[in-house]
Amino acid sequence: MKLFRILKAALIFSLFYIVASMGISYAATQEVRLSPSAGSVNSGTSFQVSVLYDVSDASKELSGVGFKIYYDSTKLLFSTTSNIFSFGKTAADSVPKDDTANGDGDAATDKYLGFAWLDLNASWPGTGQTLPLELLILGFQAKPEAT
Repeated sequence: MKLFRILKAALIFSLFYIVASMGISYAATQEVRLSPSAGSVNSGTSFQVSVLYDVSDASKELSGVGFKIYYDSTKLLFSTTSNIFSFGKTAADSVPKDDTANGDGDAATDKYLGFAWLDLNASWPGTGQTLPLELLILGFQAKPEAT
C-alpha cells in the first residue's frame, strides 16, 4: 500500500496557533509537516513518521505552536508517540481521541492526537535549536484490511 496515499488520506493537519496574551503578533508563518511525506508501506507493516516544525523567517523566539493530527482508524492503528520535544510542552496526547466534531472537515478521518507547546516569554523553541526541529515521532501500523 502506498504510504503517501495513507498519509494523504489519513493524516490531516489542523494547525492552530497558541498566542500569548501579550498582544504580540508575528508575520512569520509556522509550518508543521510530516517526514517522510511519501513512500510505500505494506498492509500490516509498522512505520514511523517524524513531525517537523519550521518557521518562514527562522525565528526561534515565538510563543509556541499547537496542532492536531487526524487519521482514519480503519486504515491505521496508532502505536506510539516518542522523542517529544520537551521545552514548553503543554499537551501531548498518548491516546487517540474520537473526532466526533469532524474537526478537520474530513469525514474519512475519525481519530486525532493533539499536541501543544507554549512559552509566555516568547522564547520558543529556543535560540539553541536548529530548524527544522523534530517535535515528535509517531508510530502507526497499516491495518491488514486497509487498501
